[in-house]
Amino acid sequence: MSGRIKAHKIVGLLLLYASGLLFLMSTDPAQLPLVLIVVPFLWLFATLFATLWLVLGLLPAFQPHKRRLITAGSGSALPVLLLVFRSMHQLTIRDILLSVVLIAVAAFYVSRADFIQ
Repeated sequence: MSGRIKAHKIVGLLLLYASGLLFLMSTDPAQLPLVLIVVPFLWLFATLFATLWLVLGLLPAFQPHKRRLITAGSGSALPVLLLVFRSMHQLTIRDILLSVVLIAVAAFYVSRADFIQ
């Protein structure tokens, strides 16, 4: 990518933001089927991941694909995990600390694994 973000990627990211906001504004969680309750969490993860992926691509330290993937994935998973806990009224300081440790251990494990080139 060499320090620049292409216009079609920015348009795609804006469409991702707009589609999620449209879904959130046009639905009532109390009337949604259980399957669709998961959609906002998946949307948030995808949006955060895509945003971090593009921003990290601008930084030379994150040019290796593996480092960029792990950082974007970890940076996206933590807020979504905390939001899931919060939506179940289970978010305590212990849950926050456990989530951070879980994401850190997972990121460390994935960074040492061979399945990401």
